[in-house]
Amino acid sequence: MKVRFGDLKFKNGETVATCAQRCLAGECNNCPMDDNDECYIMPVMAEDDYNLEKLNYEFEIPETRTFTKVYICSPYRGDTKKNIAAAVEYCRYAIDKGVIPIAPHIYFTQFLNNEIPEQREFGLQIGLDAMSECSEVWVFGDYISEGMKQEIEAATAAGQKVVFKHIPAAEAESEVEV
Repeated sequence: MKVRFGDLKFKNGETVATCAQRCLAGECNNCPMDDNDECYIMPVMAEDDYNLEKLNYEFEIPETRTFTKVYICSPYRGDTKKNIAAAVEYCRYAIDKGVIPIAPHIYFTQFLNNEIPEQREFGLQIGLDAMSECSEVWVFGDYISEGMKQEIEAATAAGQKVVFKHIPAAEAESEVEV
């Protein structure tokens, strides 16, 4: 079943699209989805310079309720803004394929500082723990970073399926299994 992001509903029945339009009109009274009275929509919309086209993004909700988890392995360091945006697209791709994407580098970096070696190492270690719960490791990107290399080596040593994926601008895909 296809679902449009803007049609998703909060607890009170208001759609994401209605909430976003109200917020952009300066009438934001916090999202009804969030129990701690923090706005959810504005930060999400700000990522794309308040582009309402994001509300038209459609994704497939699989009929089954047993989801496979896949670990998203992609670069973080370097152009972090570009790399995080790419990781979000890889996660969207995974959702479209009917799996749950696990991408710790998207959210661990929100509370761990990658520039502090101890925090980076801790992030990598808990990421490897999360990866151990996944059925497969999907590798994306134009190059293999040092962190990705560690993840691929750990997955291979644990006998996890590692799949290298390439997603061009269009939906076409190619993959190489290790």
